[in-house]
Amino acid sequence: ALPIYNMTTLAETRKNCYLSKTAFFRLYSPIIINSDRIIYLDGDTLTFNDLSEMYNLNFKDNYILGFFDIISDGVDYLGIHSELYINSGVFLFNLKKVKEDNLTKKIIDSIDNETLVLRKDDQTVLNYFLYPKIGMLPLKFGSFNFEEKSDFGPYLSRIRTKIDENDLENGLNNAVIIHNVLCEPKIWYNNSNYHTGNTNCLKRGNCSCKKYHDLWHSFAKKTKFYNEILQHLEFNKNIL
Repeated sequence: ALPIYNMTTLAETRKNCYLSKTAFFRLYSPIIINSDRIIYLDGDTLTFNDLSEMYNLNFKDNYILGFFDIISDGVDYLGIHSELYINSGVFLFNLKKVKEDNLTKKIIDSIDNETLVLRKDDQTVLNYFLYPKIGMLPLKFGSFNFEEKSDFGPYLSRIRTKIDENDLENGLNNAVIIHNVLCEPKIWYNNSNYHTGNTNCLKRGNCSCKKYHDLWHSFAKKTKFYNEILQHLEFNKNIL
């Protein structure tokens, strides 16, 4: 019989910081998934095309391929000055190599290590324990929800591995995946006036938030889970 992993119990017993059940599935994936590689996508992503090309990318000896997070100094406090700090919301994971190099136990043990402060939760774990074998996804597979080219400045000025502005624009224009991390509230909230509370959106008067919010809901309505999503949001509406 296959083992059962109770992620709810694990999440409740974590003492060092908050880790969601989803985060535990990410970190346990080398154990619970019988495959050489997986694509992981957060719930606030939109996928516009087939992912076969992404799935079959060459790892070039890397454990993981991801999109660079604007918080590029995320593991500096742990003694690693990484040039390749990635966001944990979209990535291609080399499960085969992680298992071969016996990294799984280190990753899982870190969850219970009360002396290891995880400032960005499981994202810290991935960037810390998989360093330096971290690579970059082609930009079309990892773009954030920038509205236009003028929005690139804060991102490009903070990431340590330099990306050509034109390459980033081309990736956005031909995006296979868009990760909606630049706006609040979360994209799944069924809020008709989506960006009322977002200061940046109000100042600009034009924002990708509403556009991608509407797209996300149009896709979600085609699944059998949409009513369940809305019921969950109604139950948790106090956090809006």
